[in-house]
Amino acid sequence: MVYPPPSRNISIPAVVAGNILQNDDTSITASDNGYDGAIIMRTQNKLAMLISPQQRASVNTESSFAMVTVNSDDTSVPPLRLSYLDSFYFDTAFDAATGNVIFTPSCDYPIRNRSLASVFTKNFNVMNHDGSSVGLHLGGRVVTASATVLNYVDVPVGIAARRKALVLDDGLSMIAEHHRFKQHQRRGTAY
Repeated sequence: MVYPPPSRNISIPAVVAGNILQNDDTSITASDNGYDGAIIMRTQNKLAMLISPQQRASVNTESSFAMVTVNSDDTSVPPLRLSYLDSFYFDTAFDAATGNVIFTPSCDYPIRNRSLASVFTKNFNVMNHDGSSVGLHLGGRVVTASATVLNYVDVPVGIAARRKALVLDDGLSMIAEHHRFKQHQRRGTAY
C-alpha cells in the first residue's frame, strides 16, 4: 500500500559526525552528542565559530577565555560592532602599531556622525595611575590624580581660573575668576 505524502512540512534531522543538525522554518539547531560538549562551525575549512562546553562563544579563534571572544587579523573592518537599528554603531578595534584599543561611535547620518561621542554614565574610574605616563590622558598628556596639571597649567587650590580645571580647597569652596579680577582692579593692577 502506498501512502500519500503528508500535507505539512516535516523536519528530518541529519546527523553529521555524531552531531544532530535539525532545520525548521526559522533556524538550524545543532546539538553536540560528543564527549567534549563543544560545537564548531567552519567556513572554507577554517574555524569560524566555536561554542565551548562552558557556553562561551569564540569567533575566529579556539580561545574561550571570555564569554565572547572575537579574534581578527583583518584591519579593514572592526572586530566587534554593536549596532542599533542598523544605523548607529559602536565599533571596537585595535591599533596594530600601538596595541591601543579604539572605540568609535558612528552613524549613517553624516551631520549627526560628526557630533557623536562615547558617553559614560555613573563613574569612570582609571584604576592604574603613576602620575607621569599611565592614567587618564587628555590630548595625549596624562592628567595627574590630583588634577593640578589639568589643561597643562597648575591651578591654585581654591581659585577658579578661566578654561581650567576647578580645584576646590579642603572646605570645598573657591574664589571665582570675576571676584579675583575685581580685587585686582581695585588695587590698580588689572590683568
